[in-house]
Amino acid sequence: MLFLNNVNRLSLIKTNATKVALVFIYTLGALALFAWNDAVDWGLGLVLAAGTSVGAWWSSRWSVDQGEGVIKVAMVVMVTAMSIKLWFF
Repeated sequence: MLFLNNVNRLSLIKTNATKVALVFIYTLGALALFAWNDAVDWGLGLVLAAGTSVGAWWSSRWSVDQGEGVIKVAMVVMVTAMSIKLWFF
């Protein structure tokens, strides 16, 4: 995301859309591999997919409405929180 945003000068909205498209592509590959090995719990997976889809839909609408300033603040807060969790817990 840093590369797309700073080097290619994409907005955070377009950067996030690109990231989501790439994640979708490699998730399909991972799903195919795990399904081939019969290692997928389809019931839980569908519940997780539904929750993720609703969350992605809501957050994409929210981020477009709020603009890049709020997205930057949210990213800094979340990266800081994850860093503290990884370093100390």
